[in-house]
Amino acid sequence: DQYLAEQRREMDRRRGHLIRLDSPPLWRVFADTGDSRSFSAKTADTLRLDYRGLTWFLMDRGGGLLWSLALALLLIFALRGLGRAAGTKVQGDGSPRVVAGLLSRPVAAGLLVAGLIEYMTQPTAPRAWTAMLSIVVVLAALRLIPAILTRTSRGWGYAAAALAVLLQTVKLSAFGTPVNRLALLLLAAGGVWVCLQFPRSKAFTDASLSAGWSRLTRITLEILAAVLAIGVAGNVVGAVGFATVVTTGAMHFAFSVVVIGLAAAVALGAVRVATSTRAASRLGIDSSNETVVWRAARHIVFVLGFLGLASTVLAGFGVLEPVTTAIGSALGAELAVGNFSVSLGDVLVFFFVIWLSVKLSQLLGFLLGTDVLPLMHLPRGAKATIVQLTRYAVILIGVLIAFSAAGVDVDRLTVMFGALGVGVGFGLQNVVSNFASGLVALFGRTINIGDDVDFEEYSGKIREIGLLQSTVRTYKGANVLVPNSTLVSSTVVNWTQEGADRRRVDIPVGVGYGTDPETVVELLEGVATKHPQVAKIPAPKALFMEFAESSLGFQLNAWFAEKDWYTGSSDLRVQVNAALVAAGIEVAYPQRDLHLRSVPGGVSIVPGEASPASDGD
Repeated sequence: DQYLAEQRREMDRRRGHLIRLDSPPLWRVFADTGDSRSFSAKTADTLRLDYRGLTWFLMDRGGGLLWSLALALLLIFALRGLGRAAGTKVQGDGSPRVVAGLLSRPVAAGLLVAGLIEYMTQPTAPRAWTAMLSIVVVLAALRLIPAILTRTSRGWGYAAAALAVLLQTVKLSAFGTPVNRLALLLLAAGGVWVCLQFPRSKAFTDASLSAGWSRLTRITLEILAAVLAIGVAGNVVGAVGFATVVTTGAMHFAFSVVVIGLAAAVALGAVRVATSTRAASRLGIDSSNETVVWRAARHIVFVLGFLGLASTVLAGFGVLEPVTTAIGSALGAELAVGNFSVSLGDVLVFFFVIWLSVKLSQLLGFLLGTDVLPLMHLPRGAKATIVQLTRYAVILIGVLIAFSAAGVDVDRLTVMFGALGVGVGFGLQNVVSNFASGLVALFGRTINIGDDVDFEEYSGKIREIGLLQSTVRTYKGANVLVPNSTLVSSTVVNWTQEGADRRRVDIPVGVGYGTDPETVVELLEGVATKHPQVAKIPAPKALFMEFAESSLGFQLNAWFAEKDWYTGSSDLRVQVNAALVAAGIEVAYPQRDLHLRSVPGGVSIVPGEASPASDGD
């Protein structure tokens, strides 16, 4: 603790006098060799201090090192297993080269990610420890470069590794010594050269970046080149402290972007491979929801990568602690109104916990619906009910935790619920009615997700039963949002209630008078019996229904599987019509006979035509 306190005070002192000439010009350092003892003594003191700081850090961490080692081993074995499980698929389905390369060398990829995680989670670690981590990351990157980069890009990868070595040399060498300043000069000058030459290289052209990303990359590299050029100038004139902060901060940013990008590629590649394995299919992850999993993984990796990049860049410029302190002060500032006080941090924590509870409810519902509940023998609709109630319970618990985390006494929420009851009495009856109807629909199981229903003027399949409204997918392809109270209180025809998986189709047929009814019955039943989609039990049945005005009325009753009734009934009608035509049986159509009981004078009747009455009649 004393060592860290002294380090913070020295950093604050240097930060307050950053832009100043703290060393002789560069040419005088190399021209004056009479002070070599002081340089060697300063180097020895620096190494001794680094050794003490590293020893204290390792003693203080204790079991934390074992956890870091266990994480590295876990990543290595996980990537090795994923590479064996679906490495061939990843290399053959058009995946990026970097994914296949990372999975082909799991040891290097695992050490890269583990070292990056350790570096980001220990931003205030001694520089000797960060240098050791950097060496591990550089060696892992050197191992990965031939596997993930093309021949035109490998040279730039090795150049970045050389700059990383120079960066650690600057950190470990004694401040202001010839070795320190020479390494700092080479680091800044090499960085300027790379930033200016890389956008003109074939490797940058072969990267196939979009126009927006290409322009952003060029602008970023130009800014880095300008910052590093300022570092070169500061080192030359003697502002070594300023040059060190500027140069190391800029290089930290560049290396963080590269390394975090590789780590993100490792994570996304692992997700892509994991979703293509047999284990993923057993968990219910298939082509229908693989896109959802992939999108969620990309969002998580993006957020973690952004936070890691921000922390490493701030640490590289030496301003991580002041920035975090300022942010903590801003979040902790309270706004008091009477006896009530709230801070920005409380508000952010409240909304974050709510958001996290919603996401957790979705994840838990997905796992229950795709992996756990399908293994159980449950009544139809029970699975959807359990999933929905579980999601509601998780969100409710999240709301209570959010209020508690924001500093609100949970016992006082009864007052809020009482006020909510008053609001219900004034204008929220419909909301409460829909919510209660949703619970009735879930618990009563008269209407379940997946049921085919007819209500009012709509027919379709129930896709979701929500808190206040349900979604019905009509057969025309539209999503109809129906208040839950409508489904519960109105007349609803449920075609799939009680696990029914068949539906009867009634086909009316009218034939002309004089046709033998037994022949028609036999013909209709024969057509239905031969149809491949008509159920054998119950057997199809044709009935003579009525003597209609213009026809003899028959009805053919046939049962279809739920999935076949829509197209099967149409095909059966086509075959019935073809059979009637082939048998020479006329399908009757409406007929009317007109009987003239009297004919006015002046009207003549000619067979086949009628003449109009004479003028005046």
